[in-house]
Amino acid sequence: CVSRTDKTRQWALAAGLLTGFAMGSKYQAWPLLPVLCLALLWVWRDRPERRRDLVVFAGAAALAVAPWCVKNILHYGNPLYPLFHEYFGGSTVVPRWRELMGDAESVRLSEVLGSWKSLLFWLTHSWRIPFENMDHGSILFMVLPVVLLGRFRAGAGVFCWLSWIGLWLSWSLTTRMVRYALPNLPLACVLTALALETGFAGRVRTALRALLIYIILFETIYAMTWFHALGATPVVLGRGNPSEYLAVVHPSYHCPVQPAIDFINSSTPPNAKVLFLGEGRRYGCKREAIVMSYYDEYPLQWWLSRSSSAEDIR
Repeated sequence: CVSRTDKTRQWALAAGLLTGFAMGSKYQAWPLLPVLCLALLWVWRDRPERRRDLVVFAGAAALAVAPWCVKNILHYGNPLYPLFHEYFGGSTVVPRWRELMGDAESVRLSEVLGSWKSLLFWLTHSWRIPFENMDHGSILFMVLPVVLLGRFRAGAGVFCWLSWIGLWLSWSLTTRMVRYALPNLPLACVLTALALETGFAGRVRTALRALLIYIILFETIYAMTWFHALGATPVVLGRGNPSEYLAVVHPSYHCPVQPAIDFINSSTPPNAKVLFLGEGRRYGCKREAIVMSYYDEYPLQWWLSRSSSAEDIR
């Protein structure tokens, strides 16, 4: 879409639709639209004929994500539900979305820029994460120096680099939850490849390639070590029964609900409806089910408070 000279409109449309689908799947992908639009605007600053492609891209993304916003409006009166629900209203169910954000290790801009110490923490936390807690996967963060030092040609390389910078800023200035940086991972991998191919030469390139191979091997061995410690290796490799594994307690899975789900699947009619109490996961349940999370109002409590008799609850 960035470097092509033919069929650019179709590629812009496809890219916009895919961006909108990503935004509809998770709010963490919403920074994609403004970040990519700004990067395209910069890359195409000397090519006014491509501005229509930019409009097509942005419009397609907005159209693709619109159904999710409409659904939220119809159900909750808030297109961004549960975020900023107190400003939209329209629903008697009031989610504790600020607590949810706190649990996601959210940060405020004032906290980042409040002191030199906090600013230094923000500038260095991406490099300290892999050494403080390696189980989060350090590939994304250990390749950042390569990405920053690489020299990219005009066009797609610069676009990817600007997009990566924008997504990194949108993540690092709002949360310290590492998994929310996953939308940036594909760009980081592409940029690392570009930097190794065009940004360096000779022994430096060879050394960086060796370092990257070491990182990948380290992460693979580290992940398999955890799988072995949790007894999950046979399941991961397809040689074990997932239901049997999920039916017992593990260090990272203290309250298994799989036996109850197996009972529901085998002993209830196909049209049965299930209410999960105190459990937010319904993976494997083959019946229509309602689950809840700590940050939502419990459905049973909500029904009881609005029912005048047992018949109303039914």
